Amino acid sequence: EKKTRVIGFLFVFIILFYFLTAYLILIVLENTSGFSNAADGAVGHFGLPPWQHTLAALAVALVIGLLHWWTSTSNLIDKICGLIGAQPVDPKDTYHQYLNNIVEEVSVAIGGRPLEAWVLPSVSMNAFALEDFNGRAVIGVTEGLLTRLSRSQIEAVVGHEAGHIISGDCLSTTVTCALAEIYEEGSTHLASGLKRMKGRGSGVLVLVYIILATMRFFSSIIRYFISRQREYRADAVAVRLTRDPLSLAEALQLISSNWRGSGAQGERLQSIFIMNPAPGALDEKEGVFSDMFSTHPPIK
Repeated sequence: EKKTRVIGFLFVFIILFYFLTAYLILIVLENTSGFSNAADGAVGHFGLPPWQHTLAALAVALVIGLLHWWTSTSNLIDKICGLIGAQPVDPKDTYHQYLNNIVEEVSVAIGGRPLEAWVLPSVSMNAFALEDFNGRAVIGVTEGLLTRLSRSQIEAVVGHEAGHIISGDCLSTTVTCALAEIYEEGSTHLASGLKRMKGRGSGVLVLVYIILATMRFFSSIIRYFISRQREYRADAVAVRLTRDPLSLAEALQLISSNWRGSGAQGERLQSIFIMNPAPGALDEKEGVFSDMFSTHPPIK
């Protein structure tokens, strides 16, 4: 029930998020291009958009929000796995079958919930979990992790990812990641466009870029706040499943001291991984500020 409320909150937040963004962009356009004020002979006078335009912005936000929700939740697992480059286990690969056996054992431990084993062909060390609204669940690890950790350590990592799935955290994480990703991509494209564009019109683009960057900042707060708490819960579940807290601690220490995938494909989807692919200074700190802006708790 709690996770259902979280998903509902995120959906409402998406609509409000897009409306605020659309409304701020509308204010910028109407007060810079003069397309609405010109008819009133008030060019150059700052003002809020008329209520008709505000309703139009709300309608646009509703349509975009619904489209975003549908896009984020349809064919979800294959879409994200394709984005990060993950693949189903190869039955002919000994290491892959080794992982598949561990995932099947953890599946039994959590009550027989079907889990799919996937592998990320990378020498980095990391792991991830995904789930969709149809009940399909995936646990994946990088080949670097699979070849460097012991069996008990891999079991602890898989148990951690299973903790995300059985608690329902994966659904809320997917929505928040998708929400932040769109604005990050939008601001990235605008930044490159600003470098190429000079003269008239560039000022509007700068203002729009600032608005999108601000919206991305607030979306990151939501994503980061949820993420750190879910990592603590998943650690607790992993210990209960494996009854081996030392192996989990060893696995986290080994992952943190090796390359986790910084600069690689899917780096921006931080929350789906057991450890942030691009480590930051805030990851090893505690407190309200770190809880809001860091996706993962301190290794210590």
